Amino acid sequence: KAVLARRSVRKFRDDDIADDAWEAIIEAGRVAPSTVNLQTWSFACFTADQWRATFDRTLPYGAPRAVIVLADTHRARRVVEGFPAVPLCDHTVGVMNASLAAMNMTCAAEALGVGSVMLSETGPSQRRQ
Repeated sequence: KAVLARRSVRKFRDDDIADDAWEAIIEAGRVAPSTVNLQTWSFACFTADQWRATFDRTLPYGAPRAVIVLADTHRARRVVEGFPAVPLCDHTVGVMNASLAAMNMTCAAEALGVGSVMLSETGPSQRRQ
């Protein structure tokens, strides 16, 4: 049901996300499937204030929190002997695994009644005034 009900939110309510729901969403990303369980991702989590201090703009669509899923394109080579020495392979594995983690988080958010949206950058340039 969560997968079929999930939609990308373009305007968030003013409510914050409960800490236990936020932790469950991040945990869903951590346990996502990945190539030979390499978990080639890292998560950078932000409150709205932390986002503004880091990027000098508001969170997209008025979201109360955000997570950037970072793809580690080098972890596979360090861990798996004989991993093909092809940059495109490193990139593909890293991005594919990070995408699975992000999707797991959006499905978990939906199951917990928390809206979400996946973006490929930090959002529109809305400088502080």
